[in-house]
This record gives sequence, C-alpha cells and structure tokens, in this order.
Amino acid sequence: MENIQKRATRIPHGIQRPCYDERLNLFSLTHFSDRRLRRDLVVTGRALHGFFSTDMSSLFRCNANHLQGRNCKLMKVKF
Repeated sequence: MENIQKRATRIPHGIQRPCYDERLNLFSLTHFSDRRLRRDLVVTGRALHGFFSTDMSSLFRCNANHLQGRNCKLMKVKF
C-alpha cells in the first residue's frame, strides 16, 4: 500500500520530483504508518465501546480506578 502511494504521488511531477516527505505535504497526505496507527486506535476504541458483536474482554483489561469521568482505561499487561 505504501508503494502504491509513493508511485501515485510521483506521477504529477514527472522528471523533477521532490522527496517523498515533500510530496506527502504537497498532497496533504500522512505517512502510511501514521494512518495504520490511527486505524488501530479507532478499532480499539470501537471494540471497547461494544461496536462489535464478539466479546472483547479476553483482548483488553480495563482499570476502573482514578479515571476522572472515563469508564475504562487500558492496562499494560506484562507476560
């Protein structure tokens, strides 16, 4: 997917092309890894709030202490 984005941003510039980061800024795009991280965070939030029909309690552990209005805080579990 990242390679497709790189190739697509090269097309309008022809022979003289700026570096990849400059092309992303020119087209107001973000790095593929940033978009993937954002997608993962959105899916995690949806899973915590019950948007999926399967039980997600085996995947996430919640800490309900000292949350100041939040009903769940993800815990980092050591294996």
